[in-house]
Amino acid sequence: MMGRLLVALVIAGCVGWVASPTDASASPLSFTHQGRLLGAAGGGISGTHSVTFQLFEDATDGSPLWTETDTLTLEDGRYTTILGDGSDLTGVIDGTSLYLQVTVDTEVLLPRQILVAVPYAVRAYESERVLLDSETPCDTEHVGMLRWTGSQLTLCVAPGDDQVVSLAPNTDGTSSDQAGVSCLTILNEFPSASGQDGLYWIDPNGGSTADAYQAWCDMSTDSGGWTLVMNVAPADGNSVGFNNQAFWTSNLPFGSMDNRFSNDFKSPAAYGLVASELMIQSVDTGSSGAIRGWRRWPMNSIRNFDSFFATGIPAVHPTDSCETGAASAVFVGTTDPADDIIRQGSCLYADVNPSASGAGDTIRLTTISGNSTDNKMSGFATCIDCGSNWQGSGRDYMGLDRAGCTGASCHYNTVCRVGSGADCVGNYCSSTYPTTPCGSAWNSRFYVR
Repeated sequence: MMGRLLVALVIAGCVGWVASPTDASASPLSFTHQGRLLGAAGGGISGTHSVTFQLFEDATDGSPLWTETDTLTLEDGRYTTILGDGSDLTGVIDGTSLYLQVTVDTEVLLPRQILVAVPYAVRAYESERVLLDSETPCDTEHVGMLRWTGSQLTLCVAPGDDQVVSLAPNTDGTSSDQAGVSCLTILNEFPSASGQDGLYWIDPNGGSTADAYQAWCDMSTDSGGWTLVMNVAPADGNSVGFNNQAFWTSNLPFGSMDNRFSNDFKSPAAYGLVASELMIQSVDTGSSGAIRGWRRWPMNSIRNFDSFFATGIPAVHPTDSCETGAASAVFVGTTDPADDIIRQGSCLYADVNPSASGAGDTIRLTTISGNSTDNKMSGFATCIDCGSNWQGSGRDYMGLDRAGCTGASCHYNTVCRVGSGADCVGNYCSSTYPTTPCGSAWNSRFYVR
């Protein structure tokens, strides 16, 4: 599955429309086109592909005004081709804005990319002089003509006023109308963002940036490009136990961006951004907690983070399949010995409920396999013996926000609470769960890329 098409148009090896000859009557119009094709995870695709280019008058409807198909060899998604070389563009390019649709093999990449016509660019094509040289002044005689300076394209818009022309949208994430697809695509397109952790604007679904939103990007850890999707603060006074559907399963944000690190938080990226990797960081509590350690997993498919979790309470089932591949990288750092997510197991399991008693021994996310084993209770949003037959009619499946464990066999009576004031809801919070806190409190940040 493809992601976004990044488009730049090139003139004489630079940017813009270009005619091969200076005599417009002698040869058809053509222009050099450069682009980059990104996969859904943000990386460039490679190999030889059949690529069809079409121009439309409308952003979504209508029949193509022009079509050309080329066989292109892509390296990290990048390609260069001459449009109009095989199918004449004369009469199609008339100075109005058009929309470019690209089809790679059989997959149509949407939305169509607008090609904003430079004023008088077609006039430049039809004139005897396509480009001004560096010595020719921008005066009344040359208004509307283009100039290549060696590093950028300029347009003489008024005497003495050369303005820089850019046809490729800026997607560096610095504003809502310059939103990138994700933190990874911003980093790939703008390498200077490396090491610059912070808030960036992203627009994962492409098209209009009216629905763009701010996301926290970790541009440093594990080569950067990570988009924050969730934060669990297990002692912030708010329960995000198993049955907090608003937190785990709803397609709505949770909490405040201002408190993204100090409190329970979920970004729209949790359900709106697809990715191929997941990272969980264990960090000090507070609004600017330092990273203690982290672990990275490959997802089993290109997906969003919310797809790990099902709405409601899972039925009792003896075995679980891994939601991810085996952990592909880990930095234990200064994590607590009871931080089982970083230190124990391999893959991640979601919506676990292997209860032998028939009640709910539910866990939202864990690295400890609960297969065919009753009362293994480490991980996120763990709830021991939930359900009406244990907790009483109408009791929610909540339990602890986060239960830690120092070993590979983490039963309910051996887990510890993350934080002395750990968030816990249910009949068993004061007795069945051990009240002993883990060695120290920590928060957990979830990132995808």
